[in-house]
Parts: sequence; structure tokens; C-alpha cells
Amino acid sequence: MDIKHKWSILLVDDEPLIRELLREILTRPGCEFTECASYYEGRDALENNFYDIVILDNHLPDGRGVELLPIAEGKSGRMIIISSDPNNPEILAAMQNYPIHAVMPKPFNMRILQSTVFGEVPQLPLFSQESTAYHRSLTSNSISHEANRQINETETSRLTLESNGQHI
Repeated sequence: MDIKHKWSILLVDDEPLIRELLREILTRPGCEFTECASYYEGRDALENNFYDIVILDNHLPDGRGVELLPIAEGKSGRMIIISSDPNNPEILAAMQNYPIHAVMPKPFNMRILQSTVFGEVPQLPLFSQESTAYHRSLTSNSISHEANRQINETETSRLTLESNGQHI
């Protein structure tokens, strides 16, 4: 990402700690965050602004993150859904209808999230069969979920050791 450009990031998640964690993980020079705790707050923010990056939790108390996709389309450079259930048929269907950049499982790995949000992971063309198959393989492949779980455990262990003064 070019730090000369101001990057606007919309975080829509009903859990304040998740929004805080996302903000901490994604803070970079030039980033400005808008945080919304509900579907309706997210809808209002999307109707009135353009965001370079939109991160939507799919399970909101007053609606679904995927229900914001029609509003976000055309008002967002990159749409990312985070969900504890990335295999949800609603999410898989949305991937075929909207240019979703990624679906991130909760809990998410901070390095994978950073890479995905800031475009360090190759992005396939939107709306192509290749893109749909790629995204489907990311969300439906149990090996991917197992690998992500192992990465999370390794990262947590590394951070714990480092915080205790031990180096690996």
C-alpha cells in the first residue's frame, strides 16, 4: 500500500474487542478507521462514504454482514468477510454474486489478515470461474482451516514466549 494515500477502512463487528483488535492489527500510516457495531450503523456508513477496505462480520445482532454487500459494492475497493462459520451457505452464495476479496475465519491469524487486507496475497480477477473456485477452496477446504489453526497456535506460542523474554 502506498502510504502517501489515505486508506479508509470500515470495520463492522458487534464485538468491541474484535474491532479494537482489528484496528491494532491493521493500523498503518495513512489509515483511517470507521467502526460500526451493527448492521444499521454499517449500512449508514456505506450509504454515505466510500471505503478502500470494508471488513464485515457476518453475524451481527440486527442483520447479516452479507446483506451489506449490495450497498458496499461500488462503494468499496476491497470487501472482506470475517466469520466463525466461513462455510456458511449464505457466505458461499455471496461469493458468487459479489466481488468479495476474502473470507477470513474467526479466530483469524493476524499475519494472514494483514497480508489479505493490504494486498500482499495474489488476487484473482473478480467474477471469474477461477476466482470463485479459488475462494470456494479457501473456505471449504478442511486442510486450509487446519493449517490456519496451526499457524494461529504457532503464532500464539511465539508471542507468549517472546512476552516472557524467551526467543525462538
